[in-house]
Amino acid sequence: MNRIFFAIAALFAATSISAQTEQIEKLNSGIKSLEADFVQTKTLSATGKSSKSEGKLYFVTASKMALHHNSGQEKFIINDNQLLVLKGQKKNLYDLSKPTQMKGLCSTLLNSTTGKAAQAAAENDADISVSTEGDAYVVSLNAKKKAPKGYSSIVLKYRKNDGILFYMNMTEFNGNSTVYEFSGIKKNPSVDETVFNVK
Repeated sequence: MNRIFFAIAALFAATSISAQTEQIEKLNSGIKSLEADFVQTKTLSATGKSSKSEGKLYFVTASKMALHHNSGQEKFIINDNQLLVLKGQKKNLYDLSKPTQMKGLCSTLLNSTTGKAAQAAAENDADISVSTEGDAYVVSLNAKKKAPKGYSSIVLKYRKNDGILFYMNMTEFNGNSTVYEFSGIKKNPSVDETVFNVK
């Protein structure tokens, strides 16, 4: 009897999670572009020290995203199958048509931004749970098993009224974490395509 009860409970929970993630994705589907301010907080597990930086997020459709730090010394730009990572004088350009760790990171970022939390969970081999916190959906992804690289947990917060992502916390297996907090969010603005320039 207990086995049947737990099986029914598990099925109900899975159905509820699926309905909630589908609702988030449905709300988010009307978003074609975004602009927002962001605060990025990186914390190193070994020292406990944190560093903060601010900048602008730009997003268009499901294949272009740019994080421009106000310092002008750091950029992270996804443009279809290319990724540019600029840090100071160091500039790296990655081919996202090939299966690499950077492609996985970009896919996670894009899926999370577009409300495809279930897809992000599947790609990261993670269990998914959904809760509510005030006017937000809170989606938690927790890795099913430890890996040499990748994320042990990802927490995403979406606004209930339109499914827009406003908080992301990505924790690596080594304990290092990166948090993004978005504010001043503009929905479906006209975005200057030059912000996605990877040349």
